[in-house]
Amino acid sequence: MGTWGIRPFDNDDASDLFYELKEEGADHLAILRAAVTALDPDYVEADQGQRAVAAAALVLFHAGGPATHLSEYELPFASANPVPGAASLLAPALAALDRVLAGSEQSELHALWAEQPGGLEDWGAVTRALRADLAAAQG
Repeated sequence: MGTWGIRPFDNDDASDLFYELKEEGADHLAILRAAVTALDPDYVEADQGQRAVAAAALVLFHAGGPATHLSEYELPFASANPVPGAASLLAPALAALDRVLAGSEQSELHALWAEQPGGLEDWGAVTRALRADLAAAQG
């Protein structure tokens, strides 16, 4: 797991998602939609989970939610590139986070964090806070 922290963009897969969004002509809404809906129905692999968590943070921001889940690196780009229609992805983003947080039997990301001393508690707290903000934004 190419990870250096517990925040949504503190890993290689989230960084890859961010670079896809920065490509000229990128369809931001389609990229975010794919990240939060293309999860394996039986078992969420770590790369899918990390992309979904990062996309959920961007969906939240672009739907008018807080920027607290973005770092000083993602925030300027996100602020300068609004994503009309992002609010339509609040429910799928919430469902994706539920899948990622469901437990080690259903989520590789959950299982990997559970192997790290204190990892599941720390990462889980950050990811559950994002989930709570998504739920609040959804109404």
